[in-house]
Amino acid sequence: MLRRSGGPLDIAVMARLFGAEKVKASNAFSSVVAGLAIRAGR
Repeated sequence: MLRRSGGPLDIAVMARLFGAEKVKASNAFSSVVAGLAIRAGR
């Protein structure tokens, strides 16, 4: 699964390269914060 946070062109390119079923919407800020929290917990 790919998480996307870009604009329409980025989404179209990722869908073409990896398949639309693998591209999921994501809030970039939440994704970064979640990653930092996971890292801090280690």
